[in-house]
Amino acid sequence: MTEETLSDSCDFCRLVPLDQLGLEPPLGGWERALADRGVVVLADDVGRASIVRSAARQLHRERADRERRVAEEAERRSAEADARRIKVPSVPALEGASPLESMAAAGGLVSPAEEFGNGRVSPARQFMDEQFAEGHRSQAEAKEKARLAKQMREKL
Repeated sequence: MTEETLSDSCDFCRLVPLDQLGLEPPLGGWERALADRGVVVLADDVGRASIVRSAARQLHRERADRERRVAEEAERRSAEADARRIKVPSVPALEGASPLESMAAAGGLVSPAEEFGNGRVSPARQFMDEQFAEGHRSQAEAKEKARLAKQMREKL
């Protein structure tokens, strides 16, 4: 009788030592966890705590099922996170072009106020825009006055 035939015919003929299971031991230890399941812990021929092969196979199946469920849950959560993630429109980069040139070539550029605020501008933004425009006007007026004054001096 070969070793494979012997192990298939009788679970008690081959025991699997707990330290050879290749599984992470439960928090309370193997003996307690296996006793709660009704699995008998026996001593093998060299005195190590062991269980029958069918119980070891069941533990490995359960671990594989747990790992599969965890992977499915992680995949589901990842898909949900992707669905919740804000999609930011982007502009494709053109070869040999700067980012500004790529954006200009894309067309359809709108201001953030138009894109996100339906064309409405906040009062603070409107005030700042008006002050900026007034600054430009006064600066242009000052330059014009200086130019005229220079022309007048040249004529005299």
